[in-house]
Amino acid sequence: MRSGDATGSGTALPADESAEPECTSPAVPGRQGLDSAEVELRRQLHGANTFAPLPTKSMLQFIGSAFEDPMLRILVAAAAISMLLGVHSGEYADGIAITVAVLIVVAVGAGNEWRAQRDYTALDQITSRELVKVTRDGTALSIDASEIVVGDLVELGLGDVVPADVHLTGTTGLIVDESQITGEPLSDKSLDDALFAGSRVLDGRGFGVVTAVGDATVFGSIRGEIGGTDRSTPLQERLERFAVWIGRVGSATAVLTFLALVSADLVRGTATAGFNLEFGELL
Repeated sequence: MRSGDATGSGTALPADESAEPECTSPAVPGRQGLDSAEVELRRQLHGANTFAPLPTKSMLQFIGSAFEDPMLRILVAAAAISMLLGVHSGEYADGIAITVAVLIVVAVGAGNEWRAQRDYTALDQITSRELVKVTRDGTALSIDASEIVVGDLVELGLGDVVPADVHLTGTTGLIVDESQITGEPLSDKSLDDALFAGSRVLDGRGFGVVTAVGDATVFGSIRGEIGGTDRSTPLQERLERFAVWIGRVGSATAVLTFLALVSADLVRGTATAGFNLEFGELL
């Protein structure tokens, strides 16, 4: 972010809100911002504006994770059964088609996860080096992004990376790039809109109050999902159990089918050999 003094346009929370767990009231222009005691209290209540280290995965690990999807496991079982049946019928088209589809899904999914990890790691490095314009004790300051706390009054301008989730209290032609967060590369912002950590200001200016920092931001939640810290939903858990059941039934069916086909071939082979022997004796 740009360094240097901010204008006096910053906004603030009323002093009697300093002990509240959340800062949801819009700041009012002309207020003085947090004092040093309030800053420390907010940091204790909400934490620092830093992110937990993002565990990195290799492409092979992302590929392995892709196969944890219950639906992919069902497709793999279907492909295996189809290929085994093809041993007897000589038709492998269905099994090959399912296998190719699974490989495409895995490749695309793993590639997207790997690129997301790369992009968010790079964004972490950019954000950590940024200076942020804030108003504290009635004074405009430029501080490290990691020093931001919930309730801080911030000013954002062209080229700035939003350091935390912010509730806007004033804007002048503000346009931001939220492609890393919401997928919107050009988003017009106005009074009472939200800005998300990791977004970049493309034009205009904005003033607002910080509502969430660090891992509590929307960006932090997305990082957690990329890092594999997200929990399965009840639907995903039911699908997982169903996939395990399908896999077991499918495997048992495939083995029994294969054994039945082999046995049938052996019986036919024995019968054919006996017929040939008897026919030869008659001759």
